[in-house]
Amino acid sequence: MSHVMSTPDTAPLLRFERVNKWFGAHHVLRDVDFSVQPGERVVLCGPSGSGKSTLLRCVNRLERFEEGKLTVDGLAFEPGRREDERALQALRRRVGMVFQQFNLFPHLTVLQNLTLGPVMAGEREGAVRERALAQLERVRVAEQALKYPLQLSGGQQQRVAIARALVQAPKLLLFDEPTSALDPEVVQEVLDVMRALADQGQAMLCVTHEMGFARAVADRVVFMDEGQIVEQAPAAEFFAAPRRARTRAFLQRVLDPAGTARD
Repeated sequence: MSHVMSTPDTAPLLRFERVNKWFGAHHVLRDVDFSVQPGERVVLCGPSGSGKSTLLRCVNRLERFEEGKLTVDGLAFEPGRREDERALQALRRRVGMVFQQFNLFPHLTVLQNLTLGPVMAGEREGAVRERALAQLERVRVAEQALKYPLQLSGGQQQRVAIARALVQAPKLLLFDEPTSALDPEVVQEVLDVMRALADQGQAMLCVTHEMGFARAVADRVVFMDEGQIVEQAPAAEFFAAPRRARTRAFLQRVLDPAGTARD
């Protein structure tokens, strides 16, 4: 059953229109047309080097593209158009991002890691602290609030990073391989938090090789290869009846003969 909270007439929350991106001579994104609806959970998958993480980083302007147009919750970005700091701040209030590495400040407590950005942006410390504590409770690490990141397990640190992304109540949450840096025994605790967020209606765009998560949680799965979107379909259809030979070959490699994700 789809979790999408929108109707066909709803404007996309995120939309790429014929986006092209190069790193020198390397054409990383090729005519990408792609959208995410409000409340939709989308998984991006594909081989390493296919452009998935670059696409994700273009959403919050950590990477700039050379051709095309990006629209995020009504904010439009195009090459050559001047972007001031207010536009970027507005974008990053709407979009939260969780990286492979946790990117926490080791000299700050967990709570300080969550409050630093909003306070520096001019918000009242008391209100931010209250929101931060609520998000730490939401991802089940509230008892770690006064500890430092290096006192936590990898799974706990990644849950703190998710809480930090949630403090601004983003409309869209980006995940870039959020479990790839974790020991296998703590991967599930992070996936459980992500499932809970999905169940609560959080729109997310997630780059992951966790195909079990994609099958269970995604409304739609998008397969990329060589900078292009090769195939996209509702999760059940994507796994049961992929249309493209390239997609079938990828799934054959990452799934076991029974059709379930390999460990």
